[in-house]
Amino acid sequence: MNRIDHTELLRRLRPVKIPLLILTCSLLILLSTGKGGDSTVQSTEKPAPMTVAEEESRLTDVLQTIDGVGTVRVLLSWQISAQTEYVTDGEKTILLSVGSGRQEALPSRTRGPDYLGAVIVCEGGDDPKIKWSVLEAVSKFTGLRSDRVTVLKLQE
Repeated sequence: MNRIDHTELLRRLRPVKIPLLILTCSLLILLSTGKGGDSTVQSTEKPAPMTVAEEESRLTDVLQTIDGVGTVRVLLSWQISAQTEYVTDGEKTILLSVGSGRQEALPSRTRGPDYLGAVIVCEGGDDPKIKWSVLEAVSKFTGLRSDRVTVLKLQE
């Protein structure tokens, strides 16, 4: 068996010393944070789909920031509310380990609500410029065509 002395070994390792040091440090960091040694799949946190009431609230907040709109009331009608579809193996939903013995279903697709129409009532609803701004914002937010959105003046 051919023996390599200590000096010869150091000479051969010299070109890979820096990359080897970086790799070793990276492994130590991964192992110390607990992210490198777990063989189970971890889920990534995704926001849950919004309910229609939450979407109405978000839209109200945005519309109230438009100059001249004033107080706003938003009513959205929908056919299908927001939903999440999950990955299956044909029969059962696939679950992921999320730590501490908990499991969650693996989402495959999240679908927003299918809006049918919108009614917006606001203080500036009688001004054509404000009406147009509100109509455009609601159409962009919901994906509805302008003939599916009604903008009216709020009763004093």
